Amino acid sequence: MNSHGITVHDVLFRIREHLNRSVAAHEMRGPFHAGVKRVDFLGPKIFFAGITRARDGSDSWDLHFSQRV
Repeated sequence: MNSHGITVHDVLFRIREHLNRSVAAHEMRGPFHAGVKRVDFLGPKIFFAGITRARDGSDSWDLHFSQRV
């Protein structure tokens, strides 16, 4: 929340914050989840490619990442 409105910085900061969180046990398959962060799920898709409104009609957004710029 930002009393002056949401900025691009706000959005990118929250994405970064979310991707740098450690993975919860229920998000992993198998016993090896020590030190894994959500950003690790991106694999080779490390470039931010954009954001779009979710297709399911919910009040959420989809993040898109690419292997190259």
